[in-house]
Amino acid sequence: MSSRNYGLGYSGEVIGKPIAEPVNDEAFQKSVKDSDGCPNCHCETIMQITVTLKSPVSPTGYARGIYLGCCACPWASPMVQMPIEKPERV
Repeated sequence: MSSRNYGLGYSGEVIGKPIAEPVNDEAFQKSVKDSDGCPNCHCETIMQITVTLKSPVSPTGYARGIYLGCCACPWASPMVQMPIEKPERV
């Protein structure tokens, strides 16, 4: 069970490998540098994490989840889930 359920009760089961990439949005990067960065540890490097999920809230049973996370501590934003078709490798 996910410890980051944000009120959903269960956010889903991650399948496959998460992909972490630097956030490629100039406005977001500027806002992080103008603020304290990560709200937990103040690191300036925030990553965008993309995961594939078996999701009980998706009409197809599968979803692509995207959220932001700090590379230096456990902080993460709530996840946005978008329904996807069943992945080839499950």
